[in-house]
Amino acid sequence: MFDVWGIADVPKGYRIIRIEFQLRREVLKQLGMNSPSDLNNLCSNAWGYCTQEWLNFKDNPGKHQKNQRKTLTWWSVVQNGFMEISQPVPLIRFRASNSDEKQLVAQTFGYLSSIQALMVESNGNYPTSRNDIENVLLNFPLKANELGKGQREFKDAIELKRAKYVRTQEKLKMVIERRKEFFNINLE
Repeated sequence: MFDVWGIADVPKGYRIIRIEFQLRREVLKQLGMNSPSDLNNLCSNAWGYCTQEWLNFKDNPGKHQKNQRKTLTWWSVVQNGFMEISQPVPLIRFRASNSDEKQLVAQTFGYLSSIQALMVESNGNYPTSRNDIENVLLNFPLKANELGKGQREFKDAIELKRAKYVRTQEKLKMVIERRKEFFNINLE
């Protein structure tokens, strides 16, 4: 990197710290970066997210309150040194709930076929004529009951997931509004 930076060695009394972040597709989407132009336009804000939200170096590690901990001076230089932009506004990350019905059906199909294949193999002479989806669905409650997962637990799980889905949708609306406010981008 010395050649890239145009220096022969580290000046006396100085340190060179190289910071890199890798954002994979899922995180880019969660940050609202869906196209090459988003990558270009929001790059400094992604740096703000990485250096302010995802990773931060602060003093007083035993303290938990934000006002009792200050960002270390050298990390402030890193936060504000990217592309010569002082104090970039960090992007807001949002994890969408798994609300794609087709994907959930496909996953359930895979899980149920795996359960059935395992049951057939573990039972030895199991008649393969019973390898239809209706039979597997009829056997599932019996297997769930063996784990203590009955009708009541199933209903409770549904109510918890419904509440989570509603909270997720409300948070999504809030995040979209904040993103529009800060970055003037269309995310709907």
